[in-house]
Amino acid sequence: MPFDTLNCGLNTPDKEANVLRNHALVYNFAEVEKENVALMGQVHGSHVEIVGSGGIYRETDALITSKPGLMLCIQVADCVPLLLNDPVRNIIAAVHCGWKPITSGIAEKCVQIMTEEFSVKPESILAAIGPSAGKCCYEVGLDVAEHLKPEAICKHDSRLHADLKKELWLRLVDTGLIAQHIDVSNECTICNEGLFYSYRRDGIQSGRMLGFIKMKK
Repeated sequence: MPFDTLNCGLNTPDKEANVLRNHALVYNFAEVEKENVALMGQVHGSHVEIVGSGGIYRETDALITSKPGLMLCIQVADCVPLLLNDPVRNIIAAVHCGWKPITSGIAEKCVQIMTEEFSVKPESILAAIGPSAGKCCYEVGLDVAEHLKPEAICKHDSRLHADLKKELWLRLVDTGLIAQHIDVSNECTICNEGLFYSYRRDGIQSGRMLGFIKMKK
């Protein structure tokens, strides 16, 4: 049944009380109070927000903080969740990476802001690219493919498929991140129905997973 397991999508047809209870379960697991949780509106843009407190930042797709104890969250169901951490300067970021934010340069912009505002060196950044639509299932048209690097496009039965994780990995390396510092999940949200929600697979009845990152106090 839809929304059976830990749906954290605030804008899904699920009952609000259920979603809020699921958020509370995640916050309890992460040992964080609700007021110290920062969420983003995820409008498929390229705006990056530096934050120092919890709340919902509605017009952004990326959050950066230097505040210990503040948890940054991403709601996903096929888009790529990107988490960044500079353990030298103690800076973290959470980035919502659908194809539009990726091709708009949101990852590069996030690294640039970390570098300029917090004196972070790209080679010190550790990155995690989470489960998302995989190249095995993510079929796209020419209107999307033309915005991606050739290495991130493949063909299955004469149909174009996109590898958004590869696109994001290439862009992060181009910004100066060390390849070995980028951890990439091989899980596909579309074909792994037993583990993940997927909007491509289930449409409006899809829930959302919650990716998060937090520095210890």
